[in-house]
Parts: sequence; structure tokens; C-alpha cells
Amino acid sequence: MKAFYDTFYWPDNATVSVIGDFTPETALALVKKYYGAYPRAPQPIPQVYTEEPEQSGPRRVTVQRAAELGVVGISYKSPAGPHPDLPALNVLASILASGKTSRFYRALTDKNLTTSVSAEAGYFHDPSLLQIYAHPRAEHPP
Repeated sequence: MKAFYDTFYWPDNATVSVIGDFTPETALALVKKYYGAYPRAPQPIPQVYTEEPEQSGPRRVTVQRAAELGVVGISYKSPAGPHPDLPALNVLASILASGKTSRFYRALTDKNLTTSVSAEAGYFHDPSLLQIYAHPRAEHPP
């Protein structure tokens, strides 16, 4: 733990957030006063990057609790934000679940099976998920 602390806990690896009604000059002066005394890291701080291990099969999670309404969520792996296929996934998500003319709305909500449906492709640096959700009506269990 000490080695981790000595490696990563330096002012040049920190973020200070200032919130509220303030003048930038006053805020910077306070940051310099309270943080400026600490030296920079003596060596470059290594970049840490973690990749999720390869998925070898489906993952399922079922949570059951007493509630008025349930939710059904299905997720599919999707490429990272810069990937050229991501815009097509966003169009697919819109076709499936955006607005009253979407496929899921017509197939589920128009038929009073759900109260709402949604789909979204994550736009992130790393691979993400195309997430699809349906909120079944109380008389239709998930």
C-alpha cells in the first residue's frame, strides 16, 4: 500500500474542484496556498489502463425485490466511441426505441405491455454496451 501511495498520491496526479460563487483569482490563490507547498512527483506517474478480460459466455443477473414495476434490460457489447460502426449502432438504437414510431414502442408500449422502452449505445473511449430497457406494466411480469 505504501508503494501505491508513493507512486500515485502527488499533486500532479490530483484534481481540485471549486464550486460556488467565487472569483478565479481568489480560488487559485487558495489552491496555491493549501496545495502549492507539496512537491511534484519525483518521477513520472505511470499511466494505468485496465482492460476487461474476454467474456467467454453470457452473463445474467436477476434481482427480485418487492416493487410496483419491474424492468428488463438487455445489453450487447459495442465498440469504443471512435469505432466507425458506432454511428450505425446509434441509428439502430433510435429505430428500435426512440419515439412513438419506434419498433419497440409499437410492439410493446402500443400494446400496453410496457410503460416505456429505451435503447442507447455508449460512446466511450473503451468498448461499451448497447443497452436496451423495457419497463413492463404492472400486470405483465418481467
